[in-house]
Amino acid sequence: MVKNLLITAGLTLFLASFIMPAFSQGVGINATGATADTSAMLDVSSVTKGVLVSRMTTAQRNAIVNPARGLMIYNTDSDCFNFYKNNQWYEWCGNCIMPSSPVAGSNSPVCSGSNIQLTATNVQNAVYSWTGPNGFSSTAQNPSIPNSGTVNSGLYMVQAIVGNCTSNASNVFVQVMQTPSSGFTFLPSTTTINTNVTFSPTVTGASYNWIFTGGTPATSTAQNPVVQWTAGGTYTVKLVVAQNGCISDTTYNSIIITNCTHGSQTFTFTNSIVNWTVPSGICQAVTIEAWGAQGGYGSGYSNSGLGARMRGDFSLNSGDVLTILVGEMPPINGSYNQGGGGGGTFVALGSSYTSATPLIVAGGGSGGGYNGGTPGVGALTTTNGGGISGGTGGNGATQTFCAGGGGGFYTAGAASSYSGCGAAQGGQGFRQGGAGGNTGNSGYHGRGGFGGGGSGDPCGSCNTSGGGGGYSGGSGYSGYGTGGGGGSYNGGTNQSNTAGTWSGNGQVTITW
Repeated sequence: MVKNLLITAGLTLFLASFIMPAFSQGVGINATGATADTSAMLDVSSVTKGVLVSRMTTAQRNAIVNPARGLMIYNTDSDCFNFYKNNQWYEWCGNCIMPSSPVAGSNSPVCSGSNIQLTATNVQNAVYSWTGPNGFSSTAQNPSIPNSGTVNSGLYMVQAIVGNCTSNASNVFVQVMQTPSSGFTFLPSTTTINTNVTFSPTVTGASYNWIFTGGTPATSTAQNPVVQWTAGGTYTVKLVVAQNGCISDTTYNSIIITNCTHGSQTFTFTNSIVNWTVPSGICQAVTIEAWGAQGGYGSGYSNSGLGARMRGDFSLNSGDVLTILVGEMPPINGSYNQGGGGGGTFVALGSSYTSATPLIVAGGGSGGGYNGGTPGVGALTTTNGGGISGGTGGNGATQTFCAGGGGGFYTAGAASSYSGCGAAQGGQGFRQGGAGGNTGNSGYHGRGGFGGGGSGDPCGSCNTSGGGGGYSGGSGYSGYGTGGGGGSYNGGTNQSNTAGTWSGNGQVTITW
């Protein structure tokens, strides 16, 4: 018993030797054995752990009897510190500790149609909040925007949220460049062999890479290349366009090349009727443009009527034969005053002028008037020959002003019925050969032009100009010393006709 008491007393004295200095100097709690600060009764220090005060619910807190002023607890109901003063409890939830701002980044610039990749540096325990153009928002740390467009260009902002605390925003500007279109068109839309085809891209002012399968050239970097194909078929055309660092998808288009032929031929006055065969490979309408001849005039006078211009499109087939007569401007009437009528210009379907069907006729102008004082009459664009006796083959004058009427398509112009005029008849029509008017029984040079032009003043003492030839011929007398202009005809589509516009011999141009 005595022994146990001695042992207990010894331990008590040993512990007291340690405790009493600690209480007199303050208690230091640490891992290094350092003493407490002289100003503190309790000095807790650590770089790895904190201090916990009593944790309790509101009900448990309220059950404390006579709490001391300054008593502190942590309220687990409100997650706030509570302390007692002035006979009541107060709550302190503290100020938010703002997390670090993430650094925003992206893969800008990007091309439209590709993905925008946004990035944010890591903030521990954070949730991210992204906002941006076109209503964009995301809570991912590194969100992606697929198939972007120019509407996605702009400033993107990201914040880190830790608990209830939100960081300052970090921004990044994203630029979306428009990826160019590689679409294109070409003209002509109906494409034939050996024809220049001009290509036009939808986007201008860019870089181009064209590939023309089977074409010449086979490749091009021009904006508007011109290409030909020498054989019919279906060919592939490829285009890639680069602009502002963006490259388009490849556009593949097929172009159909037909074995059509194109060309043009002009016929001038040869004092003969010729045939022309429509060539093979015709794939479109044939355009015929005809000009009637100008009327003749006396020496020193240039006031005769002008020929008509007639243009039209005709549906013809390869192998069709056309008969063509180009009208003549009569020779100048030597020392006399009046000229013969100009010959009409005829194009008809058929190999024989005696049975051909008219396609287009450009009337000739009448000869010059008496002493040059009265101008000749220009050819008309209607089937009416004009003059006193208009219509097919017009009649000659019945007075001393002697001349033949211009020949029409079907019949010859009539001679003057006046006995003193001799054989001053008009030129024959196209189907009867288109000869010019006779010179009369005195042999003077007053004949009309080849192509049905009427004769003019063949007797020397008479004073009338010849009428023009055409689909219908003008009269040989249309007033004092003036003949009538020839009538014209157009059986084509897309017509363009002009009266009294052509000088000199007639002409025909055929384009296909």
